[in-house]
Amino acid sequence: MTSIAFAAGALSLATFPGLNVFWSELMIITAGIESNMSILSFLMILNLVISAAYALRMIYTVAVKKATSTSRKAKEAPMLMLLPILSLTAISILIGVYPSPFISFAEATVTSLNL
Repeated sequence: MTSIAFAAGALSLATFPGLNVFWSELMIITAGIESNMSILSFLMILNLVISAAYALRMIYTVAVKKATSTSRKAKEAPMLMLLPILSLTAISILIGVYPSPFISFAEATVTSLNL
């Protein structure tokens, strides 16, 4: 369970579509292009590609690479630790799959702050 949550978190940070960070990064890149700051959007995309490579490397190391004697001793975390981890993973997936209420909330907040 912990490794699945780790993979979801790593893929989220790699801006994998269907997870929460994807939508915020997409909105920032789109706003940069619309504001004639294409070079900054390009640099952000380049950064995301590098981040994705590192995230995939971490997932490979955890999930695919041959187990060592130390990693074989690892045990699953207790349920008390798993509950918040899995809750945050579920929220990340929920926001990624159904972002509109969260985006609407953020837009309403910005509007109310007169930003």
